[in-house]
Amino acid sequence: MGQGFSDQLDPYPIHPTAAQKTVDQIFDLTALPGENLSTEDTAKRKEIIAMYRDFGIDLSLDMGGFYSKTLASFRPQSWSSQTKQPLSDNYLQPFSIDAPIYHPIPCNTPQVQLPVGYFSSAQLHVYKGFDGVGFGVAISSKTDPVRTIKSRADGKSYQAHVRDDTLELFLPTNAKADQQVLFIDGVNHTLVNCSKAQQEGSDYTCGFAVQSTLPNLGDHGGTIASGMSNLAGLIREGEATDQANRLAHGIIIVSNRMWKARVYPAVSGDGWIYKNQNANRYGRGLVPYGGVVRLDPTLNLEALNLSLPAKRILEAVQQYGAYLVDTGSPAFGIYTGVKSSEFEKFAAIYTPNNDKGIQNQIAKVLSTYKVYVVPPMVKRS
Repeated sequence: MGQGFSDQLDPYPIHPTAAQKTVDQIFDLTALPGENLSTEDTAKRKEIIAMYRDFGIDLSLDMGGFYSKTLASFRPQSWSSQTKQPLSDNYLQPFSIDAPIYHPIPCNTPQVQLPVGYFSSAQLHVYKGFDGVGFGVAISSKTDPVRTIKSRADGKSYQAHVRDDTLELFLPTNAKADQQVLFIDGVNHTLVNCSKAQQEGSDYTCGFAVQSTLPNLGDHGGTIASGMSNLAGLIREGEATDQANRLAHGIIIVSNRMWKARVYPAVSGDGWIYKNQNANRYGRGLVPYGGVVRLDPTLNLEALNLSLPAKRILEAVQQYGAYLVDTGSPAFGIYTGVKSSEFEKFAAIYTPNNDKGIQNQIAKVLSTYKVYVVPPMVKRS
């Protein structure tokens, strides 16, 4: 690790407790009462703990609550201000070149193979059409008025340029979901991640909102459980349907199998799991919050007769990995800022009982071929 990062990026430290605790101690501290892990999953979780421990990561560090001030203090405080693309127009690559999601997984990285079939199902979360659970991305310009965006959870308010048609165009359609809208201020290069977005007069309120300034590492400023930015790793319009180019970053996923453990770039997890709840419904996970999973890089995807969106997404999981950021469904839920109609130009998103649908194609590959857990993409001294 450490290759390809700028001189400006701070190294990520080795956890002092990593060498002090045994694998069994870390296992016990990260166990969710009532999980009832199988013998195979127990052994596999310990193998994964050992991999992280050997890499200098203590998955049981600071278990007092869902948010870890200790892990947050380990975040790099300095990074390159250079971005892969200019901070303008569609903001497709708005994070620092040092952001973990932009760094390919080295071929010699440590890895532990997940049990075959661990990711038995997949779903594309889009913001318009189909499930309506994705994230809407609204980008403003200097002609748009400055408005107030208020977070109801903590009472904080943020100022940003916001376009008039934001909710009309970008509010996710599933009212039972979090209805996440990402407000990008194209003047000041700020990003407000907003859940349960609503308009009140000319201003906006959110169930919870967090603001950050671009470019950053994508490791903070989010409203998702991991604490990572909602925008970092989000599949954007045109990326998974580009005929000529692959995705140039990792993706973010949710899962119905979670583990009471965190690893950078995550610094937090769901409140319920740190209250030792819902073990039977969402426990038994083998990937920590913030954990990166990788599809076998030797697998020839070209030979599998996949639709273009399925191939592009799986290519990204091969090269950059998928980051687990929150609880959700199904086993491998893929966050996008895309309308369903974009994917449906190439194949149906879902078709029952066959492998023609995009989701079924992704699930079949992930459940059939090797998938690995790998350490975080960080710089080391």
